[in-house]
Amino acid sequence: GGIYSTGGALVLNRTVVSNNISGSAAGGIFADGPLTLNSSTVSGNQATGSAGGISSVNDVATINKCTISGNSAGTNGGGIFNYEWHDISYAVPPASIKALTGITKNQGPFPRAEVGTLSLLVDNNTGGDEFNPFNLSGPFTRDGETLLNPGIGIRVNIIMPDDGEVITQWLGRVRTWLPAFGGANYSTIAVAAVDPISWLQADVEALTAPEGAGDLPGQRMNRILDHVGWDSSHRDIDLSEGTPTLQATTLAQSAWADMLLASDSDAGYLWSSRDGKIVYRRRGSLPTAPSLTFSAVPDVAGLELEDAPLTRDEEQVVNVIRLTRVGGTEQVSIDTTSRDAHGPKTYRRTDLICQTDADALAIADWLKFCWSTMRGRIEQITVRLLGMSGTDTLDVWRAVARLDIGDRITVVRETSPGLVLTHQAFVRGRSLDVLDTPATPAAIDITFYLLDLPMSEGTPFILGESLLGGDDVLAPF
Repeated sequence: GGIYSTGGALVLNRTVVSNNISGSAAGGIFADGPLTLNSSTVSGNQATGSAGGISSVNDVATINKCTISGNSAGTNGGGIFNYEWHDISYAVPPASIKALTGITKNQGPFPRAEVGTLSLLVDNNTGGDEFNPFNLSGPFTRDGETLLNPGIGIRVNIIMPDDGEVITQWLGRVRTWLPAFGGANYSTIAVAAVDPISWLQADVEALTAPEGAGDLPGQRMNRILDHVGWDSSHRDIDLSEGTPTLQATTLAQSAWADMLLASDSDAGYLWSSRDGKIVYRRRGSLPTAPSLTFSAVPDVAGLELEDAPLTRDEEQVVNVIRLTRVGGTEQVSIDTTSRDAHGPKTYRRTDLICQTDADALAIADWLKFCWSTMRGRIEQITVRLLGMSGTDTLDVWRAVARLDIGDRITVVRETSPGLVLTHQAFVRGRSLDVLDTPATPAAIDITFYLLDLPMSEGTPFILGESLLGGDDVLAPF
């Protein structure tokens, strides 16, 4: 578009913003802070998504003596699209909040992010019946219609009391806003919501002719998101170069299905972040060093763990990989040692869209490297955040709240007295469960689901000095 403003106030005086085009939202002006327009013109701008002229989000837009005309949008807000957030935490019982995003279960060698979910209750016994969608005289109405409908945006934030930092934990849209009446003057609202992946699962109109032959995976992700009008500020796409490149596409599937296919054809990783961005990372672009250490061992430094169960089975083992690209021949990669130890555990795909058989074989070899060895693993950890008091406690809240899918962490735990196990993994999903009991008032359990990939030494497990000394590697566990 024409002007993109984030992180502060935007003031335009006697300015003309015209004839700009955006492949997503906000053809003329995008502002996520206070916006003021004085004696200005916004005209002839186009957006394939929302807001042909002006997109003003999260704050107040003040427009004085301006001309806004001839702008067009593919969805909402041809001239101006504006929304603001309302804090309703005063009416939400904390213990009713349950949120989930990312990948929470193993589904084979290609990770699959599921649609994230949020559920909570709203206590409508505030005196004004304000959350009842049938109350058209309440505060959440516009032009005689309720705003409390499926589709309205919703998010869960942790706000730090020392500096006011807002750390979004979940963002999406309401799927159901269901009143349950308990009497003439009382009702609760059951709210269920889904994250941005659900938008991308809808059917879209296919291209009339194939395009994009030779796209890098990141370019394909942007092509797909542009096709559905996805806001460029709500995506974080890895555009690094290098093979494979992809075959042409008509984008005939849902956007999410097309994105997953492009990701699989690169052995990449695709997810929705805690703050609602669509994120793509190529397999060589995940962090190379851990950002946090969690420890269940008293004399080992790290953030305290509530739980870190250890799993040791062959559920994830894949030792025969057979991959075929569209129009190509089958490429096979076999770990004979693993096959002899565990029996043949085969993974097969015939729909990859990389451009060469060599690319398909490279992916097969990568999957073999990642999944053919049986390893003990920590699939999830849970951290309990208690009341915010004291600098150390606030630092813990801030560090844990910021941790997101794709981050790399270290987990330290004992398997028996004196035997310390150090494990590195990537976060593949996260859930949030607010507790509010006499024993745990205003506490939050955050569970991080972990993706166990080999590190440079061939295994994520290292035995501590208490047994072997140094950095000796335990392979397999």
